[in-house]
Parts: sequence; structure tokens; C-alpha cells
Amino acid sequence: MTEINQLLSHFDQGARANRFNVAITNIPFTGIEMPEGHNFRCTSATLPGITLGTNTEDTGWSGSREILDGTIDYGDSITLEFICTSSFYDRIIFEQWQQKIYEGTPIESADGRTQGTLRQPVMRYYNEYAGGMMIEQLRISGSPAMRYEFFNAYPLSYAEMSLDADSQEPLLKFSVDMAYSDFIVSYPENTDEPRVIEPMTNDASSSSGINTGRGLLDATLDTLKVASRFSPKAGEYLTKLSSAETQLTRAGNIGRTIRGLGIGG
Repeated sequence: MTEINQLLSHFDQGARANRFNVAITNIPFTGIEMPEGHNFRCTSATLPGITLGTNTEDTGWSGSREILDGTIDYGDSITLEFICTSSFYDRIIFEQWQQKIYEGTPIESADGRTQGTLRQPVMRYYNEYAGGMMIEQLRISGSPAMRYEFFNAYPLSYAEMSLDADSQEPLLKFSVDMAYSDFIVSYPENTDEPRVIEPMTNDASSSSGINTGRGLLDATLDTLKVASRFSPKAGEYLTKLSSAETQLTRAGNIGRTIRGLGIGG
């Protein structure tokens, strides 16, 4: 059993693409109300990668090769998709943020305007409207396993929304393109409680002991079935435990038969 526990300690349930959280960590404007800890109802996001820039160098008779040119491409924007609530709260936040960007104060105005408008925008300076954003991929427990922190982020655009009486999708969604300058990726330490496999009771007459052991055995078998695809050793453990499962089932059946006959209390 010790060897099986060692194998399970190196095999987890995998990172899930549908477990993540999107947070705006900094909106550099007053007047945009966002409660602390607000959870955006984001349904999809694409985590960007990094590309090292290269130049093509001609090596003569051997052809060409790519040489690093000292630049790094972080991408420049990502698209986030959100579910709309009946209050459209998430959408309003991005609308107000974008509105603040083009409502700057003009240095001079021939018509006496004191701020920009949608028709006659006055863009603020970059350091006035760029904020922060964070996307976390979450473990089953809810703790973050991977964290993207985006710098100088702001809403570049938001897409049109279609209303359709025949739509099979009952909930309205909207998407926002968020621009950014760069990002960093971190992997927070897993501080969750380790999984402990308790030993099964040897009292064959105890139904609770059999049920407890059977539950642990089933969980172990499920894990080994997946692990056996990648490890021959896991396949060997799976065969051994499958035999143990058969014996446990027989013991349970015997216990039920004895209780049905009124033997042993």
C-alpha cells in the first residue's frame, strides 16, 4: 500500500480549463464603483504567450537560421467574454472606464467645451487611464494554481451584442478586448490539505468498515485507471487492486447474507 500512496502523491486531478477567475486590480478613475472582491462573470479568456523576436541570418551554403534580435513580444490584447446580469453591472464598469478615457480636459476649446465627448473625444494621457488586471487558474479547492498579472491594462473595445428571439442561448453575453503592455506569470504554492488515505478496518463483520474501505478503494481505482495510460507501473497496481476489489465485494455480500439470516446479532 505504501508504493501505491507514493504513486498517487505524484498524480493529481489535472488543471481544469473551466476553473478560473478574472479580476480588475486597478481602475485609475474615481467614480467607477466596484465592490472589493467583486467576481466578474467571465466565461472565457485566452492566456497569452511570449515570443522571442528573431532575424533571419543567411549562412551561405548551409541556408539560413533564426537569430534572436533582443526583442520580446508579449502580445498586446486579450478578449474576455462575460455573462450579462439583468443589471448589466459588469458591462457598465468597462463602459465607464472607456468613457473616462476620452473625456479628457482640452487645453483649448473653440466652443467652450470643458471635456471630451464621444463625438469630439479628448484622450487622456496613458498613465491616467492604464490600470491592472489579473487572471487566475484555480485548483479544485478554489486556490490559485497559476496567476497572470497584466500591467497597463485598459478596455480597448467591446463588441456588439445581438438580440434574437429564436436564439438557443438564453443568456446575453458581451466581450471586451483588453489592451496591456506586458505581464508576469506566477505559480502560487499549493497550501491545500494533503489527501490522506486512511487504512481500512480489518473487521469483516462491520458494514461501516467495509463501506469506508470500499469508498477509498474506488477512489484509488479511478485514479489508477487514468495513471495507467501513462505508466506501466500504475497498470500493475491497478491489476492488484482490482483483485482486492473483488475480494471486498465478496466480503460485503457475505456480511449481508449473515445479517439477513439473523446471525451475529
